[in-house]
Amino acid sequence: MWPQGLMMPAPPKLFLTLLYKLEGLQPDDFAVALEVTTWDSGTCLEGNPTSLPEPNGRHYPRFLPAPPPGLAKLLAACHRGSHGWTSRCYELELQDCSLRDLSVIVSRQQPSPQETSFTCLLGEVRVLDTASVAASPPQVHSVTASQLWWQEGPEPEELSLSLTLRWSFPPGRAGCFRVLSQGARCRRGQTAPQLLGLAQGCLFRAVGVPVPRPMPGQSCRLELLVEPVLRDELPVDPDRWGRLVLVYSAPGSGTSSDGH
Repeated sequence: MWPQGLMMPAPPKLFLTLLYKLEGLQPDDFAVALEVTTWDSGTCLEGNPTSLPEPNGRHYPRFLPAPPPGLAKLLAACHRGSHGWTSRCYELELQDCSLRDLSVIVSRQQPSPQETSFTCLLGEVRVLDTASVAASPPQVHSVTASQLWWQEGPEPEELSLSLTLRWSFPPGRAGCFRVLSQGARCRRGQTAPQLLGLAQGCLFRAVGVPVPRPMPGQSCRLELLVEPVLRDELPVDPDRWGRLVLVYSAPGSGTSSDGH
């Protein structure tokens, strides 16, 4: 058993995720489960209000063989694992409870007096409030670019662009932001996003981004993306990312390519 203190009020419904790996034994001979304990209270109930209080404050989250339909994309890894790792999801409903401890319990499928040595590696344990998980995260908005600086690129057919990006996002919701380039193109087509860097706030300076040099009379398009990385590490759908599309063309006569 591996206990971890929580010491917090319990939301009405919890999702729990567990990533683990068993070594030194046959995984099919053992069962791995989660146990949640709550502070002793006569008002703490599991499930609906008609349930009886748990006398010892122990609760065993219900194993989910597949994520709920509304959270299938978010919890897609619940039933998958690789390289010996197993990923599982659980669900627990509580009423008027305060969380105390979270434990991982490893037990035999069939009782045996023989001792067995094994190792249980924990990759990740997450406790998620269903209400916050189901709610759409904030959207990055008001993405702007300033201080654009054009220079000759490393190749004759390229230019080098430096610029400052700013955007808006609710304070305290993101641990950082991933700034990506969808790629500059002068013809139709799509390229895979490339990471430009990480921003700790709503400001990022991109330096020396290579972009194709437009031919005379031709316009090119550069799309920049800002992906918020939430503190609870839940993925954010791309339609909630910030986007900025920069359309540029060859400078007219009398304008140099160094930004002057």
